[in-house]
Amino acid sequence: MISYSCSNNSQYHSYAYNSALYYGQDCTEMPHVNFTNLIQKSSNLSFLFNSEELKKSASKYSCPTGYFSLFPGANSITAINDNGSVLAVNSLSLNTNENMSLFALEDSSKKIFFLGFKDTWSAPARGKSLIRFINLSRDSQIITLQGNGLKVNKELAYKQATAFIEVENGYYWIKYRQSRLAKNAHYKTQMKLESGGIYTICSTGLTRAAQKENTFCASIIQNY
Repeated sequence: MISYSCSNNSQYHSYAYNSALYYGQDCTEMPHVNFTNLIQKSSNLSFLFNSEELKKSASKYSCPTGYFSLFPGANSITAINDNGSVLAVNSLSLNTNENMSLFALEDSSKKIFFLGFKDTWSAPARGKSLIRFINLSRDSQIITLQGNGLKVNKELAYKQATAFIEVENGYYWIKYRQSRLAKNAHYKTQMKLESGGIYTICSTGLTRAAQKENTFCASIIQNY
C-alpha cells in the first residue's frame, strides 16, 4: 500500500504517488485520489473504493491516506468507522489523468458527505512553488500567506477553495483569522515551500469546538 507521514505537531503531510489499488495495472494514465478524514469526533476512518478497502489501517483525523491510482469512470466511495458501520456512500466519477483530493466532512446536522478538489501535478517555474487554500472549517474565513515580501489575504467561505497560486519558494507564515473583524490570528504556523513543490493549505476543526470536537488547526498537504 501507499506510504505517508503524519505529524500531529506540524500537521504536515507528505505524499507518495505511484501505488495502485489494483496491482498489475498500468498507473501512467489512471486517476489518482487521496482521502482525508475531517469528521468531528471520529478518531479513525476507513475508505472503501468500489467496496475494496484502500489501506489496511484506518485514517486518523486530518491525516491523508496518500494518493491511490484508481480506475476511471463511475465508482462508489464508502466511509466506515472503527466498528465497521457505514457512515456515508457517495458516487465518484473519475477521468483519465485526473488527480483529486477528497475530504470526508459532516454538516451542521452531523450528516457525512464527501467533498473533492481537483489537484495539479504540473510543475511551477524554477525557484517557484504552487499553493492553494481551502477553508474546511465551518466557523472561520480568512487565510493569510506572508513571507518573502509577499502577503496574500484570502477570504473563503466554508468549502471554498482558491486556484493554485505561484509564489517564490522559501519560508512563509500562514495565519488564520475567524473573520475580517478579528484583529489577531486564531492560529498560525510557519512552513517552507520547496522549489517545484505543490501544496494545499486547509483550515480544519472549529474555533468554538465543543467537548471532544477537534479544535481549529491547519492541514498542510504536499500534493507534489
